[in-house]
Amino acid sequence: MDTIPTEKVYQTIEKPLPFKKSKYFTYSKELKQLLAKGKFKKVVEVGSWYGNSTIFLAKNTSDDAKIYAIDSWIGYPKEIYGTTYNIFEQFLSNVIQKGVSEKIIPLRNTSITAFELFKECIGEVDLVVIDGDGSFEGVYCDIRLWGSLLGEGGAICGPIRSQQTLHAIKQFYSLKAANLEFTDKFWICRKI
Repeated sequence: MDTIPTEKVYQTIEKPLPFKKSKYFTYSKELKQLLAKGKFKKVVEVGSWYGNSTIFLAKNTSDDAKIYAIDSWIGYPKEIYGTTYNIFEQFLSNVIQKGVSEKIIPLRNTSITAFELFKECIGEVDLVVIDGDGSFEGVYCDIRLWGSLLGEGGAICGPIRSQQTLHAIKQFYSLKAANLEFTDKFWICRKI
């Protein structure tokens, strides 16, 4: 099996909500530079929220690329996000509004459970964008899991949202010889 069946998920939206922009997608310049340097056909995004970065990935990769958007769409922690009842509906609506639903496969799940599905069904990926659980443990776990699926020439990257994020990245890669690059708000590690 080379894909995860999701063909009917967009059909659940009878009337798409108006497009809504997320304040969290602040790294388009860095992501565009990375995408220009490689051919990424299997892309995993851990943490998709409204889908602004997911849509950007879809619009800046080849026509035959697939973007796997992984999110629970419930928000974490709940005290910060409050009610997130229609976040998934907003994600689907945004993707439909921008005309890229044929390239984006949403997987409504935790990162760990989605990883197990990937290991079984998809295998290697070309690019992983980590922007889910921003805690030290969440970032470290996501890098460890998803980085293990990178194929030759692949890359793993993400925004630096906090000192916890930065600490997790540096601690994970301190034990390995890594091709690691940083800007003030973004990181990339390329698999050579």
